[in-house]
Amino acid sequence: MSGTIRTANAIITDSYALIKSTERFFLPQTMIVNGGTSKFLRASYRRFMRLAPFVSQRAMVRSTYVDYIRYKYKIEDYDMKRRLVLGDTALPRAPLRQQILNTLNFIITAVSYTEKPKDKVQKTDIILARKILKNLLTMEYEKMKKNKVSDGKDYINFKLKFNHLTPGSQKIKPISLARNKVIKDFDSCIVYLNETVGLRL
Repeated sequence: MSGTIRTANAIITDSYALIKSTERFFLPQTMIVNGGTSKFLRASYRRFMRLAPFVSQRAMVRSTYVDYIRYKYKIEDYDMKRRLVLGDTALPRAPLRQQILNTLNFIITAVSYTEKPKDKVQKTDIILARKILKNLLTMEYEKMKKNKVSDGKDYINFKLKFNHLTPGSQKIKPISLARNKVIKDFDSCIVYLNETVGLRL
């Protein structure tokens, strides 16, 4: 059975959901310019979470996305991760607020759909962002598929101490050498991507 559902906020079909009002997914200009750091972080966090239903139709992928955003905001020591990849001589990173804004726009682009894009650049941006987000969430799931608890070995190695990014990481047990190298290379590429375009993935 097919049909179209119309509500005050959206038009929903079998394949797509058209959101009539997008304000709740973007940060207001007053918050960007004048909002205090704590308020800005809370507001941006809520908007990342509101995008979860659009990330995937699969509950497992949505759950991975929610866990990832929660980890980025509440647990990750990104400066430590960045230093392990780039070294102590790395240039100063972009301002945190700008990184978050860029990342929010990136996620919005990744979950967007344009049936007739205005130009090839817009279409390419959407496809590229979608592929990067998909690969990122796949790797996040791979890191945690053996144990998701905060005291699990994979969680400590990959999410807290970043042991896979340190010299001698091949000695980590019980992580296989091949798996360890794949995750190390991927995380390093993400850090370089962040540096290149001002993201905080």
